[in-house]
Amino acid sequence: MNLNLHKELVFAIWNLPVNLYNYLLRPLRTLSVFPFLKPNWGTTAGPLLTWLGLRLPAVAFLNPRLYYAEQVTGLVYTLPFAAFALVASVLALRRSAPADRESAPAAEVSQAARPSARAIVIALMLGSLLTFFPILLFVVATTRYLADVVPTLAILASLDAWQWVDLRQRSGDSVRWLLFLIWLAALASVGVSLLAAVTGYDMRFEHLNPELFDRIVRFFAW
Repeated sequence: MNLNLHKELVFAIWNLPVNLYNYLLRPLRTLSVFPFLKPNWGTTAGPLLTWLGLRLPAVAFLNPRLYYAEQVTGLVYTLPFAAFALVASVLALRRSAPADRESAPAAEVSQAARPSARAIVIALMLGSLLTFFPILLFVVATTRYLADVVPTLAILASLDAWQWVDLRQRSGDSVRWLLFLIWLAALASVGVSLLAAVTGYDMRFEHLNPELFDRIVRFFAW
């Protein structure tokens, strides 16, 4: 496919809905053997058509022209830590005002630290958006493009989680269950991503080292 002949379609707003679905919500495929999880090929249909399982010629105009998707998994499945931490950050900001009024020393510390923390959060949010937006408009979807977005998003999520823990500690609330959920989301992100990466694009692990791969499969088959 020569994209030079269709420059107007390389970065187009029409690619946004299906890219949002592929990069955020595209599910994994489960296996009965190691590695237990495998990425699906991305859909080229609009999200609504994908959810309904429709492939109707009458609504083909909703599919972006020349759009192509390789194996890709939504961040909801591979990076749940980010989603949890971002929600936690919103809740923490909502609860910050009452906590500041109750304790003057805590308010002074919070006011002194908040501008720099907010500046870092805003910078990371802008960085994530600026790296993600071109990918969402691009005519090709593939997992490796997320390598530009995930590092900044992971740092932002870590900072958000830390802020919520710090806020609850300063207000005297227990953080035991919060820390448990943070660790659970972080470990789930690492585990799911590692398992999904075993097959990769061309199953190179299985093809280049079949003996070791077979041993691992038989080990987990017990």
